[in-house]
Amino acid sequence: MAFQNLLPAFQAGHAGSIPVARAFADLVPVREGLVVQAVASVLRVAERPRQPLEPAVLEHLARRRMLLVLDNCEHVLAEAATTPPGPLP
Repeated sequence: MAFQNLLPAFQAGHAGSIPVARAFADLVPVREGLVVQAVASVLRVAERPRQPLEPAVLEHLARRRMLLVLDNCEHVLAEAATTPPGPLP
């Protein structure tokens, strides 16, 4: 399914929970071990002093309603399946 068709399809199946924001991460150029960095880049999340990147991404996502699409992730599927790195509240 094309990305531009994904949001309407998602909204049709999730009435009442429409995301306010959306982000698209094309993972074709991403190597194993760098999925969180790629997602952080798309979300414009930077690592902060005394806070590693993974918790910063998780905090960013937890504060908003968002549809995050990880596309072309077959070569990093195990890592993409666990991104974001933890449960969202």
